[in-house]
Amino acid sequence: MRMYLNNVMREIKVLRNIDEIIKKGREILDNSVEFLGCMSYSGLRLVYNNYFDAYEKVMDKYKKNEHNGIKLVTSIDKSSIDLAKSFLKIGVEIRHVKNLPPIDFAASDREIIATIQKSETSEMIQNLLVSNEAAYLDHFVSIFEELWKNGIDAADRITDIEEGIDLADIEIIPNPKEGI
Repeated sequence: MRMYLNNVMREIKVLRNIDEIIKKGREILDNSVEFLGCMSYSGLRLVYNNYFDAYEKVMDKYKKNEHNGIKLVTSIDKSSIDLAKSFLKIGVEIRHVKNLPPIDFAASDREIIATIQKSETSEMIQNLLVSNEAAYLDHFVSIFEELWKNGIDAADRITDIEEGIDLADIEIIPNPKEGI
């Protein structure tokens, strides 16, 4: 048991140093073959302000078939349209989901990073969970895949908002008791 815990604890850590967080954010992206992210508007803004050049480099690799690309799940509203368009312009695939989980995370083919810290500004996060433990990686990838499957294509969502049609806020309630 002790050997197992020692092994797992080496593969899970929390970064609190700003320089280490910035370095890890770039490192996970630079070393990835595939990159999946689930983030709030503030997380998307943080990426844009600190790592957008790294996203552009990965998308260049994708165009050369050297990477599987970047997929993001976020919530798009009027205030985040321009930001989403910036990512779409370089080829990042984005889907809108109405209810994001209470954690921002990203997963590569090798490791995950996550934070529960929510910031309404684009300030740098203060702590970051990092793990290459297969169980965590599988867990976060499965969450992402479910969100992706149920998400709305960002281009469609943006068009709806710009045209004043907000179908994302329409909810079908299949249970008659809940409807009443």
